[in-house]
Amino acid sequence: MNADISNSNSHISVPKCKLCHHTACYMGSVDFNKSGNDYFVGERMFPKSDKEVTYFRCDNCGLMFTDYFYGWSDEEFGECVYNDEYLKADPPFEKERPQRMAKFLQGVLPNVTSPVTHLDYGGGRGRLGEELEKLGFRSSTTFDPHHPECNISPTKRFDLVTAFEVVEHVADQLTLFDNISRFMKPNGLLLVTTLLQPDDVLQQGANWWYACPRNAHMTFHTANSLEITLSAVGLKLVSLTQEIHLGYTSESQMKSLFTTTKDLPPVNV
Repeated sequence: MNADISNSNSHISVPKCKLCHHTACYMGSVDFNKSGNDYFVGERMFPKSDKEVTYFRCDNCGLMFTDYFYGWSDEEFGECVYNDEYLKADPPFEKERPQRMAKFLQGVLPNVTSPVTHLDYGGGRGRLGEELEKLGFRSSTTFDPHHPECNISPTKRFDLVTAFEVVEHVADQLTLFDNISRFMKPNGLLLVTTLLQPDDVLQQGANWWYACPRNAHMTFHTANSLEITLSAVGLKLVSLTQEIHLGYTSESQMKSLFTTTKDLPPVNV
């Protein structure tokens, strides 16, 4: 698959970028049941479906996206994606990833038992908070507008807001980050994980493993598009790895909360 694939797909209606509103190019189509775990296991986790999901990439900021999920309700996501078989698509979701990220936070925060207030945005039923509590952290809150157990919006702001593996599941990035930033204190810190596009994404196209509809992966950033998104809500960006990113307003506050970049964990494996 290569960058000029759009030349042979002129019948496909190509939407404009939802971030910067520039033109986009066709990146290919994949079966809806393509899952992220296919890549790690080396075989399909789900049988082939009768649905094709098409991805596009902005010619300006590089944002890669699909409009397949636009307008879906929580009920539709619950029925088609986040159902009893979701763990086949993303096995670390339930236990392994929350444990890994809790230990990661314990290692990078200056003192996990210190009075740093924390919000995990999009944290499902709150597994990360549970793991942090086991490690001695007493000021963690979970908010997930799409999860009935944790969908009550907090009324306060936080020193640290995390959004682990949330960004790629959301179509409207500007609204997402605007909502997240409202929970940050004026000099608060945002810690986000999402995998940036590889250098050869134009060659891989929709065959890139992270473009997996069965996981509801619909939006993928470049460093440029992520910087544009954070800038729109008044935040600066520093990427620690291809997966781990910080949004901040005060560099001194960032350094006081985030003490090291050593031994950063993988997020998706």
